Amino acid sequence: MKDLEKKKKLAEVAGNQSYVVDNGHFFVFCADLHRHQVISEMEEKDLTTSLESTEKFMVATIDAALAAQNAVVAAESMGLGACYIGGLRNNLNEVVKLLQIPKYVIPLFGIAVGYPAQMPDKKPRLPFEHIYHEDVYQQDETEFKQQLTEYNELISEYYLRRTNGKRSDTWTGQMANMLEKPVRMYMKEFVKKQGMNQN
Repeated sequence: MKDLEKKKKLAEVAGNQSYVVDNGHFFVFCADLHRHQVISEMEEKDLTTSLESTEKFMVATIDAALAAQNAVVAAESMGLGACYIGGLRNNLNEVVKLLQIPKYVIPLFGIAVGYPAQMPDKKPRLPFEHIYHEDVYQQDETEFKQQLTEYNELISEYYLRRTNGKRSDTWTGQMANMLEKPVRMYMKEFVKKQGMNQN
């Protein structure tokens, strides 16, 4: 995206995030089945049931996420930085209007790409055992909680260092606080309005 006025409006939608305006380029990644609707017309076949299925909604969303991750890896390989912007989902009706997005397309998130102004330390990641399960989903709650406790200590130390002692919250505390206040509860209605995830 190059249009500065549109970027400014998207920045407002995203909670006035400066990264949306101040970047080399801003991308909006979408779950996109519009071309399949065009195919339906071209081939004179009613593809509505497939297009509106949860399966195709998931495929379109997964494809967009894979494309975005590949774009970020490519950008970083060239010395660029990237920042995902999920705040676009604060008001997707406005995003659709601004970008003239048709039915069967859902904007998922943006990515700001440019030369980074800073190179902060890499943030510690969740314990490997929480994201990789072999043969079965591991469910030892005691061990799971112990690993989260250890990760909380690690992430708290990271925030203390990065903010010069101004922040020391834990990951589980962040997640609990975030999930305690449901956001974007219009999403199911919006997705259906765009013709997707109907059945």
